This record gives sequence, structure tokens and C-alpha cells, in this order.
Amino acid sequence: NVLKWKEEVQKAAKKYEIEEYVNLILAIIWEESGGLDNINPDIMQASESQGKKPGEITDPLESIDAGTKYLATLLKSSKSLNLGDYAAVQAYNYGGDFLNWLKEKELSYSFDVAKNYAAEKSNGKVISYNNPVAGDLGYNWRYGYGNMFYVNLVSQHIMKDDSELVKIAQQEIGNSNGAKYWEWFGFPRRVEWCAIFVSWV
Repeated sequence: NVLKWKEEVQKAAKKYEIEEYVNLILAIIWEESGGLDNINPDIMQASESQGKKPGEITDPLESIDAGTKYLATLLKSSKSLNLGDYAAVQAYNYGGDFLNWLKEKELSYSFDVAKNYAAEKSNGKVISYNNPVAGDLGYNWRYGYGNMFYVNLVSQHIMKDDSELVKIAQQEIGNSNGAKYWEWFGFPRRVEWCAIFVSWV
């Protein structure tokens, strides 16, 4: 459902000169809508970035264009302020003022900084939030402004070109003794080595 938009995302990324961020844009689509345009045609939740009401964009191609344009603006702004890509990703959720707030306070992006921003903007209002990503960080709530977990939520969907990884792994087929991998990892004796194998590859 997400990858069916890849060609359109590539076109928009080229148009707005952020071709190296195609996977990030796809990850945003995954988080915002799962790519399910039949449920939410504004697949990048880009309406508000255009000064429109939420859900006012009704064409997924318009959403991709508007969302990519907005992300490109945030990435360029973040770069000019020496704030990094994570700050731009969080700003996609919080709005561009987040970048200015970071610069004024001489802060860099971190989860705690994003949490403090949401606390300030929501006047400390907390809402229930049951999400596995939040749960892994020890939370079942978030502040009632934007989503302080946004970078973590989007990052979990980032896809990498794994063709080289697959080739390396395939060359190991038939090596049923994991000593090569757990010894490489530093263990003096056999351990369960499936995760170590992934690290080795």
C-alpha cells in the first residue's frame, strides 16, 4: 500500500530537490495513512501545511506533492539552522515553529526536547496514548500537542536498499554452525546466534 506510491514520491522528491529522502517520504506516508488512499486520500496529512483544514486535500497525488514540498522546506530550514534531519522530521508533525524554538533555545533534537516542546505547547495536558513505540519507551500517554514520538514512529518504517545484505546472507546458506558469527561477536562459547548473524551481515 505504501510502495505503490514510490514512483510519484520519486517525481515529487526530484521536483523539490530532495531525491535522497524518498525512503523518508514513504515512511511518512506509512505513518500518516498506511498509503490507504481509499480511507484517507490525504496520505501525507499535508492539508494543514498548506493552510487548509485537516483532510481538505482529497487527491493522494496532491497530498504527495504538498507533503514533499513542505518536508523539503523543513529540511532546508533545519540544515540552514544546523539542526539536522531529525529536527525536520519532528517539525513535519509539530510545524516549522519547532525549528525556530530549537534555535532560540540553543537546543538540538532529542526525544526529551520534543517532549518538552509538546509539554509547553499543551500547557502540560496529557492524553492517553497506547502505541507500541511509546510503550517501548515506557509511556502510555503523550502530551496533547502533536506527537512527541513522531521521529520514532516514522523511523521504524524507514526502508533501506538491502540487496547487498541479501547477497551476503545468501552466501552463508549451508553454514549451520554459528561459531563464525558468535566468535566474531566476542562470545567464547556457543550462544543463540540468529540476531548475531544479522549484525554480522
